Amino acid sequence: MSLRLALSAALLVVACSRSGVQSAQADAVSRARPSARPAEIAAAPAAVVELFTSEGCSSCPSADKTLAALTAEAERSGRRVFTLELHVDYWNDLGWVDPFSAPIHSLRQGAYAKAFGLSGIYTPQMVVNGRDEFVGSHGARATSAVESALRVPARAAVNVRANWSSVSPPTIRVDYDVASDVPLDLKLAAAEDQVATQVTRGENAGRSLQHRHVVRAFESRRLAESKAGTWTLPWRGAPGTRVVVVAYATDPETLAVVGASAASLSASASSAP
Repeated sequence: MSLRLALSAALLVVACSRSGVQSAQADAVSRARPSARPAEIAAAPAAVVELFTSEGCSSCPSADKTLAALTAEAERSGRRVFTLELHVDYWNDLGWVDPFSAPIHSLRQGAYAKAFGLSGIYTPQMVVNGRDEFVGSHGARATSAVESALRVPARAAVNVRANWSSVSPPTIRVDYDVASDVPLDLKLAAAEDQVATQVTRGENAGRSLQHRHVVRAFESRRLAESKAGTWTLPWRGAPGTRVVVVAYATDPETLAVVGASAASLSASASSAP
């Protein structure tokens, strides 16, 4: 696994790197019933933490633990810190195909590489509010970035609700309201709360990997100033799992997060109609 030492002289942490981000790849990413009217939604600061990781990367389990620690702290404190673990697919040729990997996650990371002016993409990479990127296992840096993000006022008000709409097949309905005075992109992510994998091949062979908030579905929508809408998705996570849905508005040019909210679903869809 190669090293991307040129990312920053201050971050001499081992990371798995993949150079040669394609501009077409990065550009690809840049393109109900509401619970309240947009004018009634109070915008509040939030920190959206995206971890780009892979079960095929030996450097990633420590970053997965960092994200899990941030998640647990947010649950204890009740602060508006929304964590997401996005598994990329470009390490699937190293002997282990990550069951949670998806091309759209790699595309999103490619867009960040372009926005940050990086020469390539790497794992584990953590991005906080689309403004700060660093090696994902750097716990102190992650804590500092989250604290900084929580001090930045939101520029868009986002409200989201999620419900099971079908038991068979399992289907989730997500309703959102967004209030903003400028056009923006809305990112919608549905994540499986807790996942464990016994890896049998590749760089992590023989390890049992633990994950929090593993993204299983991701959607990007371009919105006008204010918008209400619905996202309906089939759920492919494990039966009986808890689901976390994060909706976050981003600046189409800089990719910075300008507002966010989250909702959770119980582990059972038995109450769906």
